[in-house]
Amino acid sequence: MYIVNFCSECGSKIPSDAKFCTECGAPRYGTPKNLIISPDAYSSIPPAFGMETPKDPNPPTDPKPAESRLKLLVDCCRKVQATAVGDGHDEIVLYLNEDTGNYEIHTYFQQPGCPETHNAFLSDKDVYDKVMAKIKETHIAKYENKKGMPLCGGDYVCRFLYGDKMIMISLENLPEKKHSQLSSIGSLLGSCIDTEKKIKI
Repeated sequence: MYIVNFCSECGSKIPSDAKFCTECGAPRYGTPKNLIISPDAYSSIPPAFGMETPKDPNPPTDPKPAESRLKLLVDCCRKVQATAVGDGHDEIVLYLNEDTGNYEIHTYFQQPGCPETHNAFLSDKDVYDKVMAKIKETHIAKYENKKGMPLCGGDYVCRFLYGDKMIMISLENLPEKKHSQLSSIGSLLGSCIDTEKKIKI
């Protein structure tokens, strides 16, 4: 415990041996102005006394963003050709919800110059197994590239978790005969959407 002295007129802290406030000159004596405070009781001091409440050294953290709990498994995106009003895209993504253990298919669609539409549907591991079987069957993983996503207007990009590695493939880096195989991954994923299982985002 220790004594903290405050001026009864302006609320400033003053030395314990001072007879007058060093800020406003008011006499120290004549009005009760000492508070006996324990080191852990700062928060109980009224703001009128001029003492700031110290910050919590361990403040509560904000909850994680809604989609941060979703682990990306497969993502297929087609970028719409750029126009005077902006770009657009058509994207379908398979996630694993690490909170619930459920598989979810999310769709994102945006016409150039319009707001994005986002929908989500409950899925299952069978869908993931089907998509991965398709990826292995086409042998497209060997065409991995490091380019950004999406690429130029009209391009198609697919990325997927292959083992513990995220692979990214685009039409730009595939032989022409493989183009349909890449786009078939997104088509397969889209065909697995059950509209009866739409979930709230």
